[in-house]
Amino acid sequence: MENTHERRQKLIGQFVGSMDQWTAIRRSKSPRTWTDLQLTMPQLRTLMFLSQGSKRMSEISTYLDRGMPSATSMIDRLVSKSFVERVEDPNDRRVVACQLTTSGRDMVEQFNRMDHMRSEAIANGLTVDELEIVAPAMEVLVRAIARMRRQDQAQQPVEDQPEQQPIILDDQGIRERIAVEAAGS
Repeated sequence: MENTHERRQKLIGQFVGSMDQWTAIRRSKSPRTWTDLQLTMPQLRTLMFLSQGSKRMSEISTYLDRGMPSATSMIDRLVSKSFVERVEDPNDRRVVACQLTTSGRDMVEQFNRMDHMRSEAIANGLTVDELEIVAPAMEVLVRAIARMRRQDQAQQPVEDQPEQQPIILDDQGIRERIAVEAAGS
């Protein structure tokens, strides 16, 4: 008979294996527009990060876990594609922040819509009985991720903590529900 620790480790292994398969399957069905745009994963991550608001280069560099020259070069490419613009701080001209352009915001919205459609297609392939299991399980995962984020932020010095952002799942009002649940747990 296995003890709780052994059972937990076995379930974690099963969970990680399933998540690996999930990721591999979703990545293998890359939408055509992705290749047409010629965006790299770090560029997409940066667009998603900037969708939370304007950021300084040091914040972008830290978020991507890259050196300043590498992050600056990537921002240069996003500027040349008209997805990002640099703006001076009106109070301190030495401070320059990066923010999404209208085209950049449109790109983020397009990717969010495509991700939503892919998730919806997966859900449409499930039976009602399967959805009754999976939907609440996904809510548990979202709450766990929110807890992990709060714990990570609690370990950062206050001045380094980013603003709390809700986890964006889709455009159907779930964002607000998740933000409320995350604040309450």
